[in-house]
Amino acid sequence: PSLNQERSRGLVSGKTIRHNELGGLVNTFTVNNNTCLPAGQTLKLMPQLPEGEEDTGRWLWATGETTRNITVATDKSYIYRVTYTNARGIESQLCFAIAAKGDCEPDRLTATTTYDGRTMAVGSSDSDTAPLSVLYGKTATLSVAPSGGWGTYKWSTGATTESITTAAIRKDQDISVTYTNQGGAETTVVFHIKVLMGVPYYTIGTSTTEGSEVVVEAGGSVTLGITTPSSVAASKIAWSDGSTGKALTLENVQTSGEYTATYTLAGSEQVFTFKVFVKAESTSALEAGNYIIQHIGSGRLLTAHGKGQLVSFDEGNTAAPTEGQTWYVNTTGQRHAITSLPDSLGLAATAKLQGMHTYSFYLDKAEGTDYYALHTGSSASSAKYWTVNDDGSLLTGNTRLTTFPFRFVRITADGIVSTRSDTPSHTLYYTIDGINHSKPQRGVNIVRTTGSDGRVQTRKIVSPFQQ
Repeated sequence: PSLNQERSRGLVSGKTIRHNELGGLVNTFTVNNNTCLPAGQTLKLMPQLPEGEEDTGRWLWATGETTRNITVATDKSYIYRVTYTNARGIESQLCFAIAAKGDCEPDRLTATTTYDGRTMAVGSSDSDTAPLSVLYGKTATLSVAPSGGWGTYKWSTGATTESITTAAIRKDQDISVTYTNQGGAETTVVFHIKVLMGVPYYTIGTSTTEGSEVVVEAGGSVTLGITTPSSVAASKIAWSDGSTGKALTLENVQTSGEYTATYTLAGSEQVFTFKVFVKAESTSALEAGNYIIQHIGSGRLLTAHGKGQLVSFDEGNTAAPTEGQTWYVNTTGQRHAITSLPDSLGLAATAKLQGMHTYSFYLDKAEGTDYYALHTGSSASSAKYWTVNDDGSLLTGNTRLTTFPFRFVRITADGIVSTRSDTPSHTLYYTIDGINHSKPQRGVNIVRTTGSDGRVQTRKIVSPFQQ
């Protein structure tokens, strides 16, 4: 058939054809369990002539040999082509297709688990790992599916099936499986199983969510609970308010607080801490000054990495922050501008540093704490809250207030002062020439603060802003 005919029959589509049967042939391919030749062996290739055909000795292999038979090593997959010329000068060719074990593309594996009645994909061979969290004493079914056809499985448990079901899991462990495809290439996936001694959750109204941090409206109610192994009796779970049971209901919540639940499992004490946050009625405004911005959960500090670069939360010490971990926070109304010290680069809503300073940020405070939520957008419908990933990178698009993850630690001439210090009732700013101003001026400022208890504190700040 012509090329156009082949195209119309779907035989030519511009893609690579992975076999050598071209032209007008239409084939049905079936997967079987044939395996490859072991690598590192030798193989003798012996072309045969039709019965009665005299061997002229005129042989030429594509590899250059001119003998009828050749010996090759099975160190790679290869097609050996030999040309034979008969007594009449007619040439004919024969091909030996050799498939060496392992000399092929490995299959991609998709890892899935079935746990607590739910089946989900948990990873693939792209990352070699598949994380799984299991409640103490539970079992799980682990499975992998190859992207190709036939192959064999070998689990670290000794199993050789596509899926296995674990025994009751009572400790963290890794279970691996190696899949060998038909070409002999191996792919391995490791299931990292983490044992949970309990799963905290909270319920507001009819909605239940796994987690131990919850934001409650002032005057609202919330139920805190723990899903425990069946071996833990409700009467053995002690709450910090003196009650017992698998759940604790809080009514008419007015201020933020921490609540703990404690019980014994596998010979050790298990303690779960819940943080219940009540958002302050009005948006908070920090006093202008120099600060360290800390992620409470990890203890990491907001760190600058230069103009045009994303900021992140990196390891640091509030008692001795690096230069890139100190910030100037300025305020106008309820809006804040955050500037890196000493390079005077402004923090943008994109979490990158820029040459200009914008009042893009708002702060919500958890009632009764020095914990803050940072967001852009002035209204509830436009607010985009910042949260921190495990690696310290920032997520800047959360539309729901779910936690208060930050602490602003003020830097003074005398050292570090927490934002939970006495609320100032009166603040004066002086430039180094002694002139009094109502707001900080560009450069060095002397700040004289009179607290609500009458105490006076004097400190020095450096402001990149001209008020």
